[in-house]
Amino acid sequence: MPIANQAGMPTVEDVTTLWRSIVNDTFTGVGGKQGRICSDDAPFTLPFLNSAFRTLQRKLRIEGVTFPIKDNVILQNLTPVVRVDPAVQVYVGFNGYYDGTVLHANPRLPSDLMQPLFLWEQTVGTGFDYQPMDVPNGSVLPSVQQGPNLCAWDWRNYRIYMVGATMLKNLRLRYQSGQPPLDIPPADFATTSINILDCQEALANMMAAMYGRARGANPQTIASIDQAVEQAIDDMASEYVRQSQGNPNRRIPYGNGGSNNDGNGSLGQSGVGS
Repeated sequence: MPIANQAGMPTVEDVTTLWRSIVNDTFTGVGGKQGRICSDDAPFTLPFLNSAFRTLQRKLRIEGVTFPIKDNVILQNLTPVVRVDPAVQVYVGFNGYYDGTVLHANPRLPSDLMQPLFLWEQTVGTGFDYQPMDVPNGSVLPSVQQGPNLCAWDWRNYRIYMVGATMLKNLRLRYQSGQPPLDIPPADFATTSINILDCQEALANMMAAMYGRARGANPQTIASIDQAVEQAIDDMASEYVRQSQGNPNRRIPYGNGGSNNDGNGSLGQSGVGS
């Protein structure tokens, strides 16, 4: 399942190509594939890449880099449940929308969603305001028969679960962006976006270090690669923090009863996604 490439963002193929260059596996493999060992379809490629994602994002957060919050993202036409049944739950995931009976290709979660923060619902065709949805106590959805509204949601297994509704619905999302784990076929590497700007060197070198350790590479070589990783992450963090400091945040004078709040509850933040 390809995830649409965003302008300015590297692709998975950009990272794996650089990884092969670092470990000196740029030879043509079986069937014309790039890499004799470190091919896109090698069983360790995606685990290495997803581990590198988690490590990079964790280190950037430690450095004070915050990922942007995105708001007013609309998911349209969530079809009603086919049968009213307290045992039925629906969900929206990165692979599509499950209506309790059938998995539909669309709508699907945005590729850069890491954590949903708030959800609202609207009945399709009414033009009414979006109504806020609740997060149940303990994030456990109630066992109830479906009605005209979705009412509540629960985030688990990288999916937004809901009881479902008997009417066609739209969802409005506010979420923390970042890079979720990937589970895609190698054929989609060239068209799948990585939602972290300028991350190729950090990710590719982390993958190279993991590959080298698994094969007993010279410790000095691994140390050199680790140093390249730290330098890349330090450069990324410094750049994002500098961009944040360069954004003009002018305080409204106290006489006007204001502050430097932007009116949306945000005081400004640096971000690594778009």
